[in-house]
Amino acid sequence: MSLLGNIENKTVLDIGCGNGVHMELISPNCKHITGVDFSQQMLTEAEKRLQIIKKNNWKLVLAD
Repeated sequence: MSLLGNIENKTVLDIGCGNGVHMELISPNCKHITGVDFSQQMLTEAEKRLQIIKKNNWKLVLAD
């Protein structure tokens, strides 16, 4: 998180988000985060992970 700096009111794009582990860490600290991956299987895993967190400020996109 220290490498990202202050992202409190920022919109973040996670390209190649995989299973969403980084999105899980970043989501509580930003305004909105979009995760993009080419694998539907990874996006399914990311969705499972992200549904657990309290903040609903994320979106997942299937793309390459």
